[in-house]
Amino acid sequence: QGQLTVDCANGVGGPKFSEMLKVIPKDKTGYNVKVVNDDVLRPEVLNLDCGADYVKTKQRAPQNPKPVPGARCCSFDGDADRLIYYWIDPDTGFFMLDGDRISSLCASFIGDLIRSAGLEDELRIGVVQTAYANGASTNYIEKHLQLPVVFTPTGVKHLHHAACQFDVGVYFEANGHGTVVFSQEAMRTFKEKEPQSPAQKDALDTLA
Repeated sequence: QGQLTVDCANGVGGPKFSEMLKVIPKDKTGYNVKVVNDDVLRPEVLNLDCGADYVKTKQRAPQNPKPVPGARCCSFDGDADRLIYYWIDPDTGFFMLDGDRISSLCASFIGDLIRSAGLEDELRIGVVQTAYANGASTNYIEKHLQLPVVFTPTGVKHLHHAACQFDVGVYFEANGHGTVVFSQEAMRTFKEKEPQSPAQKDALDTLA
């Protein structure tokens, strides 16, 4: 609910993300997005005082637009393969969701949908981390979400390969590099499984 401000670091993600928004039915999803820092015509402003790396290393929001307390924000990096979420709490100030937290949230959300769809015994969900991951996030995923965590050397190529061994693989490095990978088998199952209740149908529709 509410608006999400997306900082595109004046990189390639700006025009691509704006194109994607055109096919998302805002009236049905309530997906309210404001795209900022999407100037791709001036190379000198790429990642200038904005973007995921700026937010992660400076531990503060980009200077433009001026952050509004309570507003939800996220930043891509210049080539749009990193993502960091953050907001300004009116009482405590800047708060950031780095890759470890994003990974935990994705795993929790997708895990709940898989269970609601009645697919927990058919599909394997897993989370991939490196040795640099926050140990608390590993413990949360294994103990609270009851999902397996596997570890790889650093580098997206290692994380991605391991994630592809699951039907649904989640990986994010702390710096925001990451994604969620769905196997062809998982996508087929989401589309072909016959729902047994309205709740199952909603979960399957969301996954598909």
